[in-house]
Amino acid sequence: MRVVIDTSVARAASVDGGAPAPACAQALRAIEGCHSLHVAMSPSLKQEWQRHRSLFATQWLGLMIARKRLQALTPVPRTDVLDAAADLPGKRSTAVSKDLHLVDLAFASDRRILALDDTQRALLCRLVRSVPDLASLHWANPTDDPCVPWLAGGAPDEPALCLRSPPPPGPTPPP
Repeated sequence: MRVVIDTSVARAASVDGGAPAPACAQALRAIEGCHSLHVAMSPSLKQEWQRHRSLFATQWLGLMIARKRLQALTPVPRTDVLDAAADLPGKRSTAVSKDLHLVDLAFASDRRILALDDTQRALLCRLVRSVPDLASLHWANPTDDPCVPWLAGGAPDEPALCLRSPPPPGPTPPP
């Protein structure tokens, strides 16, 4: 199983930093400890990592490379997601396009993304109605409780981590 790790996690990962550093370090260690997990990396993500990663993440990535658990991929850009994002109001379309390489890479690998960016996750959830296969993406935040055990268990299919379309606007149904 291949996991896409956003630069936000690589930048924050540290054993002695403040929140969310310990959670990010634990998530990377969980990936390292689960021999069935590999890291998916594209050229654009590799460039981001080189600019922003922490010392901990640098050492961790070196270990993963030495263990042959990094898979370099060149994904095909998803124009359907970009087209759907164009309908988002304000600067939200730009925000989606900024990290679309993570989605492209996830679709080229095993549809698993590890990222701190809950805003990006929420924007992608808004696009599920227009691009239904986005719902198959697993998006895990290292600071959320289920993340580290999910990774330690090999990142299996977990509906609670999949992108979901928000409920339609309207009155709240009675309890």
